[in-house]
Amino acid sequence: MKYEIREFTSGDIEDVMKIWLEANCQAHSFIPSSYWEGNYEYVRQELPGAEILVCKAEHKTRGFIGIQDHYIAGLFVRTEDQGRGIGTALLKEACRRYRDLSLRVYAKNVNAVRFYKKSGFAIQSSETDSATGEIEYIMRYTEYRKLDLNRYPGRM
Repeated sequence: MKYEIREFTSGDIEDVMKIWLEANCQAHSFIPSSYWEGNYEYVRQELPGAEILVCKAEHKTRGFIGIQDHYIAGLFVRTEDQGRGIGTALLKEACRRYRDLSLRVYAKNVNAVRFYKKSGFAIQSSETDSATGEIEYIMRYTEYRKLDLNRYPGRM
């Protein structure tokens, strides 16, 4: 699949929010979907304040990554497009722009933890998320060489 990564525009909001809700509910089945639904409007209002990169393919939004002050606030890929390199491409672009990145990921989201470790992030610490009661890992990008930033499989 050929795709492009570009800056978020206001016209992307509906697609981005749909992906945000679906991906959160799927990846975090250990948290009631009502939690994500209850935060929907808040996230929708906050999105324009972050740097958002959107991945488009075949005229469809496939995923996005949000960054605030060297912190990856979220990386989401449409559920049917996961495993196709879109998350990796978005993460590579974020790492190309910022060498010092951190993020939080729920310990029970083992697929995401594995993905970030494979991509050069390391667990620095853990703490309990007060909103959900779940353990979160705080991860930092430590291995710049792990991501071949010159190669985007499928990039237009």
